[in-house]
Amino acid sequence: MRLALGALVVTALVHGCLGSTPAGEGSLVRPYLDMAALLAEDRAEALPALAQELAAAAKAEGAKPGLDKVLAGSEKIGSELEPSRRAFKTISDGMIEYMHAVPSTQTGNIIVHCPMAFGDQGAQWVQRDGKVANPYFGASMLRCGDKLAWNATLPETAKL
Repeated sequence: MRLALGALVVTALVHGCLGSTPAGEGSLVRPYLDMAALLAEDRAEALPALAQELAAAAKAEGAKPGLDKVLAGSEKIGSELEPSRRAFKTISDGMIEYMHAVPSTQTGNIIVHCPMAFGDQGAQWVQRDGKVANPYFGASMLRCGDKLAWNATLPETAKL
């Protein structure tokens, strides 16, 4: 029993579940934000595991707005950057819908719009408030993006 509890505590610490997770970063939001950060760093190796974690959390949430897109995009995440970025766009569209429906998830997070993504058709994502870190371009255009308020009318974006 003590060993199992110890393993649970270690797992929680690794995943940031014991009070160190900022407000608005539940089990669904954290893997999404981690995916965005990896894509912004041009790193794809951990994306499949995060996509599985995100899909499991989305399934556990039930039938809430946007989760169908989160699940559809999660299935297409792989270990290659460009296809994963396209899938991340679908996930982001779903996460923005979900986070609008669950306002507590918005705390500490912002929506960012990059008008140049996907052939200048644009794309949005959610990230922690701070410097823009573009997951669609990574290092080549890391700071490309306009921060948007949660109550803003969102621009049309690429249909992928």
